Parts: sequence; structure tokens; C-alpha cells
Amino acid sequence: MARLKLPSISHSTVPKVMISSSSYCEDECNLGHIDGLPLHLQSQPICLGKFDALHTGHRRLAVAAASLCDTPCHPWLVSFSNMAEILGWEPRQPLVAPRDRRRVLDSWSIQPLSPKECYIPFDRIRTMSPDQFVRLLAQDIKVHGVVVGANYRFGYKAAGTVDTLKDLGEKYGIKVSIVDLVGETGRKQLETTVSSSAVRKGLMQGDMKVVKDILGRPYRLVINLGEEDEGGGGSGISGGKLEIGVDQVENQPPGPGSFPVLLSLNSSKAVEGRLVVHGDDSNGNGDQYDADRLEIFTKDTEFYQKLWNEGGNQCIVNLDFV
Repeated sequence: MARLKLPSISHSTVPKVMISSSSYCEDECNLGHIDGLPLHLQSQPICLGKFDALHTGHRRLAVAAASLCDTPCHPWLVSFSNMAEILGWEPRQPLVAPRDRRRVLDSWSIQPLSPKECYIPFDRIRTMSPDQFVRLLAQDIKVHGVVVGANYRFGYKAAGTVDTLKDLGEKYGIKVSIVDLVGETGRKQLETTVSSSAVRKGLMQGDMKVVKDILGRPYRLVINLGEEDEGGGGSGISGGKLEIGVDQVENQPPGPGSFPVLLSLNSSKAVEGRLVVHGDDSNGNGDQYDADRLEIFTKDTEFYQKLWNEGGNQCIVNLDFV
């Protein structure tokens, strides 16, 4: 069967990105800044950390932050923008597609208000001592309280520990809550605690059961058919399958293999399907891979028809691993 190229699709407003601390922040992150400081966090409880995966440990931080308030409040997940770029870390695809983060946060069911996200520019605080950083939170930003995981480090050269934070919180009059790390409960022991690194390792191994256990939800891969593949091939339907270019994937796919998924186009009802990921072991050690091609299969012919009919619009395919 000849390869049938989809109609021209307009580019998405959210292109494929490599992760940076600010790439997924919501609109409110860009409001109320003076000298790089998010002033809208005044009197709000915040969680500090890197929130790439939005896993069960991150949810526990948000629950603890909400409990610091006497009246209903939004817990804020606060990370640092441009940290990877400044420190020279290798770019990586996000674990949650930027457009999908709001859905995940709303699903956490932290009553009555769901968490929000914000950032502080990393270059603004990079050289601060632990004392200077906590004073910034307490006196300049005026946060209500701070929640961190038990292994959190902060300040220049990570000099501050959770004990340092508790002491400085008492000194500057802000509440501090330390949350124990969450144990990993999957059938394979990837790490001793839940972490974004454990999610990435599970994805590389193609172990979507472990990934689901760590996240507390099925992993969702988001494909933007409005994003052109660098190779120029784009998307197309051929032989009853949908072929996807790697540059159309908005977050990290699993390692090479075949996976049962639920497919939904834009906000349509999900149908059963299968994702096949083709790729190579990029370093020969089995701990890194390069996905070079993805194929989606489904017996639901209406899915392909709907895909064709909506081909002139922004097309987002969600794949939930089952």
C-alpha cells in the first residue's frame, strides 16, 4: 500500500522541546516579577525541587504544602529556570509533555485547589549561601512556608541540608515541612526511592508497569502531528499504521519495543492500539537509546478517518500506556 501523507497541518504553539526548568511553566509564572522574583508567591506555600516527572513523591510534597495553610490555598511547585543550560547539563526530553502538565496537576485531587507551577531564575540565586536563599524566600518573596523532600540540598555548592533549612526557617519565621521519600513499589526495584531518574530508567527498559507505579498514573506520550519532522518525512498512514517522526514526540518515548496503548486524538474517546518504537542502543551498554522511528497501529478504522478529517487542524495524539 502506498504511503499516504497527511494533509498540511499547522504548527503547534508548543513545539517539541528539550527540558529546561522553565519550559513547562504556566502563564502565571511570568506575572508579578520584580528583579526576577515571583512576587505572586507572597503568603503562599511552596514546594522546592525539580518537578520533571510529576510523580507520587511530588504529589506528596504538594499535599504537605496545602496542609500548611489555615484557609484554602494553591500549593506552588517552584523550580529554577535555565538551570540545565547554565550548568551545562545534556538536554533531555521532558517526562511530561508541557501541554499535559496542567491535566496531571488537576488529577492529583488536592482539595480544594490544585497545585500551580512557577520558577525562580537560577542565575538569580546560583551563588547564594543557604542563609541568603532562605532570607530571600522569607523577606523578599515572603512565602508562607516551604516543603521539600528529605534529601533536598540547596545553596551554593548544595551546602544546605534539610536540617539547615529547618534552622533557617525558624530564624526567619517561615514554616518548614520535610517530607520522607516515597519507596518504589513496582515489581522491579529500580531505585530505593521514587524519582524522575527511576522513571527514565523504567522507560529505557520498556517497563511501563514500573513507570506507572512511580507516577501513580499511566505514562502518557504526546505526539504533535503539526510539528514537522527534521527529516522532512512528517507523519503518514501506510499499510494500516501511522508513522511518526521523532521530532513530533513532545516527551520521552520508551525504549525500543512494542507496547499496548490507548489512543486519543485531540480530546476524542480513546481506542485500543499499539505503539512500536524503533531505535538503537546509543552507547552499547543498554542504558541509553536513540529512538529513530515510531509506528502506531489500531484496528479502529474510525481513528484513521478522524485523523484524516482533522488533518488540516492542530492534531495531538495522546498515547496512554496500559
